[in-house]
Amino acid sequence: SKQNDCERVVPFVFMALELLYDRSRTTRLYRHDNESMIWILPWVFLRFKDGKEMKRTPLERWRTRDYNTCRVLKRDLIFTLRALELRYVPTESYKVEWKLAHTLLDWLYDEAFVRRPSRKSARELTSSEVYAKFWEEVTVAGVDIDYLRELIPDEFRT
Repeated sequence: SKQNDCERVVPFVFMALELLYDRSRTTRLYRHDNESMIWILPWVFLRFKDGKEMKRTPLERWRTRDYNTCRVLKRDLIFTLRALELRYVPTESYKVEWKLAHTLLDWLYDEAFVRRPSRKSARELTSSEVYAKFWEEVTVAGVDIDYLRELIPDEFRT
């Protein structure tokens, strides 16, 4: 089935919030895949140290087979970061990269706010616009990460 195919490709942990919220959505957009990639960052930065997965981390409950539970927990991360609370602290291995994750999660929050159901006039961004906005956010957040600077496409370098 379509739903099972989506589950196999992107586990709930990395699935876009909108897809977790609206399982009937049949059109998967570029921004959903982009968001899925972004969710990998907090998962790694908060759970791994020196290449090894740590036990009893703040994201442990994300490992669920329930769409709603995963969505609520992921939204909690975004809202908590937005409130500048220090509940989520990256491991020593990813202190420098955490700014990137925080910036991109903040961007997801802003984008979700624009698309909320009560704002029916919001225009869906094209794949090119999402791509450009993503690299714009990466460029702003990743200036201190040497290896990341090399990955930024020339047209987005400042």
